[in-house]
Amino acid sequence: MAWPAGKILPGGKAVISLSGGELSFAQKQHRDFPLRIWLADRDAAFDVTSPAPNVLRISGREYPDDPIHRIDLTLDPHSALPLVERTLSLAIPDSPSWFETRLSDWTSVDGLRLPRRSEVFSDGTRLAAITVVSTRLNSGLSIEDLAAKPSNLKPILEP
Repeated sequence: MAWPAGKILPGGKAVISLSGGELSFAQKQHRDFPLRIWLADRDAAFDVTSPAPNVLRISGREYPDDPIHRIDLTLDPHSALPLVERTLSLAIPDSPSWFETRLSDWTSVDGLRLPRRSEVFSDGTRLAAITVVSTRLNSGLSIEDLAAKPSNLKPILEP
């Protein structure tokens, strides 16, 4: 998926142009957004294959053999929940590195399975360990709130 004209809205204030490594990084962040990946089998931009037992490979349909355009999910053989998500990171555009997120301690919240713990690694070095203490879904949101549109139909961007 192409990023719109290489532009983003930082802080919702102004449009700036991106190019080179910054643009590639932003495009990959958008493409690899977790919700998009979780629903990849429903998105024509992706192919979903299995290169090994308990591994799902989600590849950009336009570049199926390019490691920058794919994510490997290793699944637990008993629960089928993701254990590891592995992709090539463009955080340092001139020096791509393998980026891995390990998920564990799964819990159910309103019928949805979510990991409570994740660890982030770059080329085998742990960068972060995240433990979710509490999760609530859709608390305080109503159908009316979600359906409300601004009177002028323009998005509200807060500073």
